[in-house]
Amino acid sequence: MIYILEESMKKDTRKQWILPALIVLWIAFIFFHSLKPIDDSMKESGWVLAIVQKFLPFMSMYMVRRLAHFTEFAILGMLAAFLFGARCQNAWSALVFSIMTGMTTALCDETIQLSSAGRSGRLQDAWLDIAGACTGAAFAFAVRALVKKWKARKDSALKVPER
Repeated sequence: MIYILEESMKKDTRKQWILPALIVLWIAFIFFHSLKPIDDSMKESGWVLAIVQKFLPFMSMYMVRRLAHFTEFAILGMLAAFLFGARCQNAWSALVFSIMTGMTTALCDETIQLSSAGRSGRLQDAWLDIAGACTGAAFAFAVRALVKKWKARKDSALKVPER
């Protein structure tokens, strides 16, 4: 779906703002959660834990909170990779920009938590966030490569052989 969005972004300048807007909204979502006092954050995590434990009874509050960090930033990494993958000429540049987006957001996120009641900015959380962003970006680049390969194979199968 995102790949289709990327292709249409190249053709329609109005659509070029969709991925940047999604990234800004997602970063706002991350920061909103960082601004919550610890009591509110724990209530939210407890609600998620109750649902998750129905399917995975071994899950703990610690695991849910770590997975939340990782998942938030994996999604950010994917969005950034799709954006920069569509806009950068070089795949390595796109990957670097994607990871830098995740790193910068992670550092800001942990800094924001320093000002939230009962919260603290933790280096291990920043590393977990960065790992999530890297994983999300790698996943997005793998999906892009598979889709391009599939399209190339499909296009070559549709070509009529010359006589």
